[in-house]
Amino acid sequence: MGALHISAHMRAARFQGKEDGVVIADVERPRPSVDEVLVEIKAAGLCGSDVHYLDPDSDSAPDTVPLTIGHEGAGEVVEIGEEVDSVAVGDRVIIHYVDSCGSCKWCMRGRENRCRHRESIGAAVDGTFAEAITVHERSVVTMPDSIPYEWGSLMGCAGATGFHAVERSNLSVGDTVAVFGAGGVGSQAILWAAFRGAREVIAIEPVGARRDLAAELGATKLVDPADGAARAVIDEVTDGYGVDVSLECSGRPDAMAAAIDAINGSNKYESGTAVSVGLQEAPLEAEYWGLREGQLMVSGDHTRDELRTIVELLAADRVDPSPAIGERFALSELSAAVERLHTGDSVGRLIIDPTLA
Repeated sequence: MGALHISAHMRAARFQGKEDGVVIADVERPRPSVDEVLVEIKAAGLCGSDVHYLDPDSDSAPDTVPLTIGHEGAGEVVEIGEEVDSVAVGDRVIIHYVDSCGSCKWCMRGRENRCRHRESIGAAVDGTFAEAITVHERSVVTMPDSIPYEWGSLMGCAGATGFHAVERSNLSVGDTVAVFGAGGVGSQAILWAAFRGAREVIAIEPVGARRDLAAELGATKLVDPADGAARAVIDEVTDGYGVDVSLECSGRPDAMAAAIDAINGSNKYESGTAVSVGLQEAPLEAEYWGLREGQLMVSGDHTRDELRTIVELLAADRVDPSPAIGERFALSELSAAVERLHTGDSVGRLIIDPTLA
């Protein structure tokens, strides 16, 4: 077993339950089992789902507490189990937060995001808001020195989720796209829709700074939904046919309804593809004539192979996600980062850096 010098303890953000919230605690540093790796976290992105547990009106919370939260992360492998052969000490890696069995039907098909036995890192098992994490060797993807840790962390969830949603939509070169919500995932959906050759990418986002970011990442039209002009812009861009693809990334039921409407044309036979990406806690509703010959799908997570593809594209300088990297916070400043996220005016992915004092 190879290893660097490793302390016996570390700091981690531990979710204690809704009443007690999250505390930064000193915990025992984990050791990898025979098929696991120990990764020192260099950057961990703050996703809305990480703090969803703290919302008293939310029904979602980890079954087991205390639990280290966080699921986006990138870092350096510092120790490996004796049976690990796909990565080595010193490798720079992205955490693939889908902890899968590797042997069920879906895993065998390379769709481990549908794994029958999957657990989600940061939701069912300890996550990335810590100085280090142990994961199965299947749950890391290596990346070259040319890719900053912040980029790797972003791609571990927001980037890969946006990529997967665009792939699931079957977007074709020259298609028109509407993205509802240009936050963490929405901004990445814009990036990948533009990369895949969309003729127009319409960003519908209420926060002006996020609309500006959307433009940097490839949006060609920017719409404030408060103006009530989204449908008019869609009709202008598509000659009334409705967009070929709409991606709902905010999780708001009213935005989901607008995303379904956005794929409809001037008669009841014209429909495109609407993809629900943001977590919707209300039932999805659609009329038959709003989807005839069209599609409504729910996109979730991503696959390890998609993450590998993203790394190759980043390494080849095919896309530049740097505008989407936001403020950096120390692990001890997690509560301040959460507050920034809750205000709704943060721009770019907020990064938790456990290496900061």
